[in-house]
Amino acid sequence: MILNSEGTTGQFGIDKASPGDFIRFLNNIINSIDDPIFVKDEQHKWVLLNDACCRQIGNERAVLIGKTDFDFHPQAEAQVFWDKDALVLKTGEVNLNREKVTYPDGSVHVVSTKKSLLTDYATGRKYIVGIIRDITAQAALEAEREKLIIDLQDALLRIKTLKGLIPICAACKKVRSDDGYWEQVEDYVHEHSGADFTHGYCPECAAKLLSES
Repeated sequence: MILNSEGTTGQFGIDKASPGDFIRFLNNIINSIDDPIFVKDEQHKWVLLNDACCRQIGNERAVLIGKTDFDFHPQAEAQVFWDKDALVLKTGEVNLNREKVTYPDGSVHVVSTKKSLLTDYATGRKYIVGIIRDITAQAALEAEREKLIIDLQDALLRIKTLKGLIPICAACKKVRSDDGYWEQVEDYVHEHSGADFTHGYCPECAAKLLSES
């Protein structure tokens, strides 16, 4: 048995487990995780994949073990994965990368992949341990937000404002433009603010016109 049922500590009885039981126990752990998890060797070949990773690639584990990304992904995508694997193997540093992945149904998703280096000190072999998270919905929201920001910035550039002292004729009410020309007040305001005028009569003027007619 993997779990130690003695006492109330809830600790795992790993020291009492056979190697086969221990491997099954670890497989159950990674297969319970919804995010795809994989392990590759120094030749970039898969040596371990959890169920979620198999579903994402669209093949059974037995088919995937010993193969590389180039066997199942478009070449451009596989090259990105390969290059990031090589970087982890070379530097030993954790790599976090946003990537595009084509799913078995042909849809393209945006994922965040985190890769780390695992060294087996007993053999000296190096492995790449990766975990993938689908962030397609998040990426779409970010793109929409960026578009909104650009649209707002563009709108702000288009907005014209009236400020400072405006020279206006006391008699005809024309306004002097920045170029020195005298314009109708409606034209001046429209040019500097984009506002349009509708013409009508205020109550006082309407009453005056009626009395004169």
